[in-house]
Amino acid sequence: MTTSTDELDAVIAQCIELCGKDAERLPAEGQLQELRRLLEEYQCRMTPTAEDCRTNRRWAGQLQQLAERILRVPVNKVPPSTISLALLILAEGIQIFGVDWFRDNVQLLVLTAHMNTVELRLLLDKPEAIPPESFAAFCSTLEFCIQCVETADFVPDEPALQLAKNIGEAVNFVVEFWTDCAQYNINLSNEVNACIYRLTICVVAVTGQNMIRPELFKKAAIMLVRECTRQLNSKQLQTSRHILTVLDEITDALRGNEDVKQELSDLMNRLHI
Repeated sequence: MTTSTDELDAVIAQCIELCGKDAERLPAEGQLQELRRLLEEYQCRMTPTAEDCRTNRRWAGQLQQLAERILRVPVNKVPPSTISLALLILAEGIQIFGVDWFRDNVQLLVLTAHMNTVELRLLLDKPEAIPPESFAAFCSTLEFCIQCVETADFVPDEPALQLAKNIGEAVNFVVEFWTDCAQYNINLSNEVNACIYRLTICVVAVTGQNMIRPELFKKAAIMLVRECTRQLNSKQLQTSRHILTVLDEITDALRGNEDVKQELSDLMNRLHI
């Protein structure tokens, strides 16, 4: 089915209208799911430039307004699944419009980071039932927030501190969850392992080792080596090579751990480094 911008605008307008009638009256989940589907299709079919983002500012603003209205409703008055859908819609918007999307609404960026952290905690509470697609979207939003803190020129100091606090909490929680699962032999899906692998590498590549607690990163370094090996065994060469961006940090963290250092050496040989 061909999706036009007009069709997408109509769905967004309908959802916003329902939100605007009453602070407690939210769009039906079916409408939000359809909106997300349209955004996914839009993203697949188009690659907007920064100029496109400015041209479609009303459209981009409507999307933010919809998500923000949902996220600002008291949590006891909105179904958890609706909050999840709002965050997934924001994740699609982030992929379409990039960092500049939040230039005029930094508080929504802070709110998104906070609610995204809460959502990640809820998902990881049931490790055997983590939905890979949603988890990947929330990890992607977390990576985006990290990039904003480090590179965005429009985030003032106070919101930046709020962002950093939420991001640090989320990152350490996710990484500790990953290492605990390995320690207690809790099996995670390949998709979830790959998401945490990419997230951990993104954190270290962008911020160094500062964001992850030192003792936790020592455990995470082992996980990175072993997940990279699994990716390589699965012929996922591009994903496995992500580790090269944080090789120095991993080597430092593994100092004194000769067994895993040998695993890393073998891995580098396989990657022809």
